[in-house]
Amino acid sequence: MEETLERVVSDLLRSPASSKWVGVHGAGGAGKTLLAKRVCDNDQVKGCFDPVLWLTFGQSVQVEAKQHELAKRIGLEGDQISNETLGRGLVGKRCLLVLDDVWKSIHLDLLDVVQENGSKIFITTRKRDVLDSRGAIKTEMGLLGKEDSMKLFAVHAFPNQNHAQVSKAVVEQVVEKCGGLPLVLKVIGRRMAATQDWDYVLSKLKDQQLLALDEEQQVLHRLKLGYDALLPLRIQQHFLFFAAFPEDCEIVFWELYRCWKGEGLVANIAEAKNVLERLKNHALITEEEKDGRGENKRYRIHDALLALALHILEQEGPKCYFKAGQSQMRDVGDASPVTTAGFHCLRLKFRKSLYLRGIGSEFPAPLACSWIIVTVSLHCQASLFSKA
Repeated sequence: MEETLERVVSDLLRSPASSKWVGVHGAGGAGKTLLAKRVCDNDQVKGCFDPVLWLTFGQSVQVEAKQHELAKRIGLEGDQISNETLGRGLVGKRCLLVLDDVWKSIHLDLLDVVQENGSKIFITTRKRDVLDSRGAIKTEMGLLGKEDSMKLFAVHAFPNQNHAQVSKAVVEQVVEKCGGLPLVLKVIGRRMAATQDWDYVLSKLKDQQLLALDEEQQVLHRLKLGYDALLPLRIQQHFLFFAAFPEDCEIVFWELYRCWKGEGLVANIAEAKNVLERLKNHALITEEEKDGRGENKRYRIHDALLALALHILEQEGPKCYFKAGQSQMRDVGDASPVTTAGFHCLRLKFRKSLYLRGIGSEFPAPLACSWIIVTVSLHCQASLFSKA
C-alpha cells in the first residue's frame, strides 16, 4: 500500500491544475477506503488542500442527499442546492473532495463542483470505467503479494505465534486462495484462530463452484466463511442486523441494542456488549477509536461485509425487505409488491413491539438508511394484533 499511497499523493500534489480528477480502482476489500483515509491524513496533502471534504457513496446512494451533505459541510443553507450553489461556496478555496466508493459515473455529474485552481476530486471505486468517464489520473489498487499476504494473515490466524497445529504448506494454500485481499485475509485468519479447521476451509476455498463465480461473488463466499464460524449460531442473527444501516455509517451502540432487544436477541446491555466483542474478534465489524465509551461507543461495518449481510438475507433470511429509493416493498418469493403504505404499517408494528417490550416509544435510526430489514415486524404481527 505504501507505494500506491506515494503515487496517489504525488498525483494530487503535482498534476496540472486542469487535471482535477484523480482516482483509485480495485476489488472490494482491497483497501481503497483505508488508502483514501491515509491520503487525507498525509501531512503534505493537509498542507496543500483546505478544506479536505469526504463523501461516501455506495450502490444505493441518493446523490441529491450528498449534495445537501456537502452544502452543510461548507456552511451553505437552503433547500435548493445545485452544482452552481456548491461551486460558489468553494470559490477561492483549494480543496480536496473525496468521493469514496462510487459505482456509477453519472453520480459524478452532481458533484463536479471544484475549480481548476489546483483543487482535486479524489475517487475510490471498484469500476475503472467510472474513472475513465472523467479522464481521471488513475491508479489500480493492487492485491497483496505472497509475502505481505502471509504476514497479514499470520497476525490474525496466529496471535500467539503458535503454528504447530498446521503445516506451512496448508497455510500457504489458504493464503493463496484469499486472493491477496486484506479484508478476506483478516476475516479468514480470525476464523482459523478460532476454529483451526484448516482442511475444511481449504476445501471450501478450492470448491470449483466458488471459482466459477464472478470476482465479487467469490469475495462474498470467502467472507462468508467468517460468518459461518460465529458461535453460538444466534450471533449470526446479531450480525445480520448491521444490514439495516447505510454504508460507512457510524453505528451507535444504543441503535443496535434497541434492535436486538426488540427482537429478543439480547436480554441486557452486558449481553449486547459481549456480542459486539465477538463480532469484533471475528473481524466482521470494527470499533471506532475516536468516539465514546461504554454505551456511547460507535461501530462500523466494511461495505463488502455489509454486502455479505444483504446477500445472506436475500438468499437465506426473511423474504420481506425494503430498499431505499424504491416506492414499493417486494417479497422475494412473491411477484406482487406491497405498497409503501403497507411498509409504514409494518414499521408502526415494529415500533409498537419495541414499546411493548419496554424499550421506548421511539423507533431506532435505521429507518433512515439504505436498507430496512423487516424481520421484527413480521415476527411480531400476531402478538400485536392481539394487543391492539
